[in-house]
Amino acid sequence: AAICGPDAAKSEARKFADAIIRALKENGALDQRVGTDALDELGRAALRAEGVDLVDAKPAIMQARRCKTADEIACIETVIAIANNGFRSFLSFKPGMRERDGGAAMYEAMIRAGAENVLGGVRSKQNTFDVYHVANTDRIVDPGDLVTVHTCSTTYAGYRNCMYRSFIVGR
Repeated sequence: AAICGPDAAKSEARKFADAIIRALKENGALDQRVGTDALDELGRAALRAEGVDLVDAKPAIMQARRCKTADEIACIETVIAIANNGFRSFLSFKPGMRERDGGAAMYEAMIRAGAENVLGGVRSKQNTFDVYHVANTDRIVDPGDLVTVHTCSTTYAGYRNCMYRSFIVGR
C-alpha cells in the first residue's frame, strides 16, 4: 500500500519501469539479468511485466563486501574508535544521574571524535536491554544498577557500528 493510493502507486511503478527499460536499452543491456536487493513488489511487478529478468543481487553484494580495501578498514577502525570514545565518556557516569545524562555525554564525545551521525542509548534497572530503544529516559540510576549502553547506528563516512557494553554503576 502506498500513500498515494493503489492506482497512483501502480502508475508510478510503470514510470519507474519505463525509465529502467530506457537505461537498459541505451546501455545495450535490455536482454541481461538485472540484480535487485531492495525493490518493492510494485516495482518488481512493473519490471517483470516489461520482460526484465530480475535476480536477487544479495549474494553478489555479500561476496563483494567480504573484501575490504585499506580505506574501508581505516573507516571501520575509525567508527570503532569513535564508539569507544563514547563508552569511555560513560565511565564518569555516577549514581543519581539520569540515563539521559550518560547518553548526552556519550553523544557529545562521539560527535567530538568525528561521528557524522550519533545514535545509541542507555538503559538501566529491569529494562536494561531493549534493542529498539534509541532515546534515553529521565530514569535515575542507583548504585549497583546494571546499565546497558549501546552506540548502534553511530556512523563515520557511511560506516555504521553496533556495539554494546554493560556496566554496574558505582563499580
